[in-house]
Amino acid sequence: AYLADHLIKEQQGQGVNYRQQSLQKYRDYAAKNRDFPLSRFKSRHSSATEAVGYGKTLMLFHMLRKRLGDETFIKALRKLYQDYQFRIAAFNDVKQVFEQVSGLSLKQFFHQWVKRTGAPELVLKASRVEKTSNQFRLRITLEQVQPGEPYRLEIPVAVSLINQRAAKEFVVTMTAPEQTFEVDLPASPSRVDIDPQFDLFRKLAIAETPPAFTQVFGASDLLVVLPVKATGDMKAAWQAFARDVSHMGPEQVSIVTDDEIESLPMDKAVMVLGWDNRFTLQVQNELARHPVTFKTGQVHVGQEHTEKQNHAFAWVTRFEGKNNQSYPRALITADVAGALPGLGRKLPHYHKYSYLAFAGEEPENRLKGRWPVTDSPMTSMFRNCLLYTS
Repeated sequence: AYLADHLIKEQQGQGVNYRQQSLQKYRDYAAKNRDFPLSRFKSRHSSATEAVGYGKTLMLFHMLRKRLGDETFIKALRKLYQDYQFRIAAFNDVKQVFEQVSGLSLKQFFHQWVKRTGAPELVLKASRVEKTSNQFRLRITLEQVQPGEPYRLEIPVAVSLINQRAAKEFVVTMTAPEQTFEVDLPASPSRVDIDPQFDLFRKLAIAETPPAFTQVFGASDLLVVLPVKATGDMKAAWQAFARDVSHMGPEQVSIVTDDEIESLPMDKAVMVLGWDNRFTLQVQNELARHPVTFKTGQVHVGQEHTEKQNHAFAWVTRFEGKNNQSYPRALITADVAGALPGLGRKLPHYHKYSYLAFAGEEPENRLKGRWPVTDSPMTSMFRNCLLYTS
């Protein structure tokens, strides 16, 4: 996962996106009540076991590489291969090899990432800039809000400076539930970003990631709403598709027709099916916060436009429900009944995306993407040395 899939993406300049997607899978599939320590991973048999066994291991090797540097990291990998080819190696064997090569004690590192269940949850609690005699002083307060003991974290920080092209990057070491860090800067900062390249294994805040189908398929409770106006082949196809959704990962799925409920619930994930569903317009209006426009006969996403005819579409957004909880809301549409069986098979494989378009009865993917993130809680903006909330 790290030395093949991630490496290819990194070489293509997409390593940051790959790590963000891996961390989003962990949050949406495993972090609620399906989590377990890496020491218990045996094989992948579900989205949750993949998120831990592959995703967390991927991030473990990435954090090890960032800590030791490429030269030492590669040297240790070579020794691991030479010592254990054609043999079984445990995480403790990996630890010992990397300790031998680096000369460092990695006991705490491997204990917290291999033995512990869960992940740190970071919060940028406060940030402030003060003007001193000849420079600027940035003060940031970070908090770990997960249950249990705090993790020891090497946290990357990037500070953008006014009239300077390159950001100032540094790493702070956090060992307490809450810590304040200070750094002196040669110019006024315009923004500060905490772990902007997703180098840490952690449970991401919802607002750090775009809405994606991982949230739908990882939901504990999903309501699927069928269009009562559908008839004939489309009615049967939508009913079969709704049954397929029940096997895509949600813990509990309820299926109703749009005339059986007065309004969409505010306390669970929702999937609305069909152009003629009476709740379709409501979800389209909620999708308007993203760069998508629904027109007669066409759908526009950014600069792309797709004909509605002979196409199946899938979109997901999210809304703030009860108790300030965020829930996903998906809209699935199609005008060809024959496309829905294939869509039911393919959609789980496109779970990292925010929007999709498929053509024909196969159906063939023609459009895919993720909505942009514009309001990460791990970013603070500054104006005239004062905190500015984006």
